[in-house]
Amino acid sequence: MSPAEINLVQTSFRRILPVADKTAALFFARLFEIDPELRQQVTGDIAAQGRKLMQSLALAVNGLSHPATLTPVVRRAGMRRPDALLGNGRLEAIGAALLWALEKSAGQPFSIETHNAWMRAYWFLAEALRAGAREAVTRNPLAA
Repeated sequence: MSPAEINLVQTSFRRILPVADKTAALFFARLFEIDPELRQQVTGDIAAQGRKLMQSLALAVNGLSHPATLTPVVRRAGMRRPDALLGNGRLEAIGAALLWALEKSAGQPFSIETHNAWMRAYWFLAEALRAGAREAVTRNPLAA
């Protein structure tokens, strides 16, 4: 990602932070519309899951400036849930729901540049997650 794209993502995310709980709720509602089967995989308190999501997203957004440090962390996260990350279009559904929720929470549609920067950021992270998931399956074929 270019420095300008990273700046767009980080700046827009700062605008969303005050409504992080709302953003997470919008994300999960949209995600379960797109992929109802995922509702069964999200266990426990959905509000708590939403706070974890937004905390993880904040770490990732802040880490975009340091991809060499961020990538191994995201890969390790992908190793924990290879079954949820490989196949089935799950990462696509998550990305669509996330971008939708972020734009709704921003209070106005993202500019095309901001939208595209978020897409690049998401797919950068998603590919690191997938790489970790593939590594986990390579190490333990029963993990998938």
